[in-house]
Amino acid sequence: MLKNYDTTKHIQKINLFSITGQSLKRWGAQSEINLSQFAAEIYFVKITTGDNQTMIKRVVKNSCHLY
Repeated sequence: MLKNYDTTKHIQKINLFSITGQSLKRWGAQSEINLSQFAAEIYFVKITTGDNQTMIKRVVKNSCHLY
């Protein structure tokens, strides 16, 4: 779930970028994204709303090991 985002605004698209700025994946209008296929790293998520506003959030994906 995209935390700290006003869900009353309509999300148009979501783009995932690596720390170096490489575009990794794009999603359509949704409020949740699945990062399970990506390694534990720092990413940036660019959210574009229906009224063409954008915000960029840093996402830290941690590895979780169960022993």
